[in-house]
Amino acid sequence: GWVVTKDNYYCTNYIRYGKQYCTSHHIGAEELEGIVINTLMDEINNRVSKESSLIGIDGKSKSVSSTEREIKRLEKSIQSIVHKTNGLLEKNLAGDITNAQFKMLNKTYSDELEANMEKLEKLKIYQVEHTEQESSSKRLDDYYNKIMSINSMTKEEKRYLLLDLVKEVQLADGKVEIELNI
Repeated sequence: GWVVTKDNYYCTNYIRYGKQYCTSHHIGAEELEGIVINTLMDEINNRVSKESSLIGIDGKSKSVSSTEREIKRLEKSIQSIVHKTNGLLEKNLAGDITNAQFKMLNKTYSDELEANMEKLEKLKIYQVEHTEQESSSKRLDDYYNKIMSINSMTKEEKRYLLLDLVKEVQLADGKVEIELNI
């Protein structure tokens, strides 16, 4: 954490715990603002690159609604296979089909059921990840819009934005490392 005084950010570890824990160091507010803005812009560009690499050959990414439709379709298919398997067992018990026929058809249904269950599991994982990614992308877009208007902000507005954006800043040998809250 950092304490803001005048035009610098000072190490709160030094202020709280003293020189046994950390050295006294600080960074200029303008320098930190520039580094945070550059770090955020790099993060945005990296995420845009990742999202564009997830787009399929046809130029479209799978939407949440199409994923939900596919999940419902697979769930209905699984129910249908279970119903067919139960009917197959009843026919075997009634003597309408032989044991050999039952085993062959049961194997076919079991393989189809297993394949559909695997697809369903993958789609549900994709759906959760995609929903989280959309939420993260929205937050990133919000921060991006704020950063784009930073030049019109007052000094205090800039500082509040930075305090909101920055989780941790570490200074080591003149090098600044920033962990963002996005």
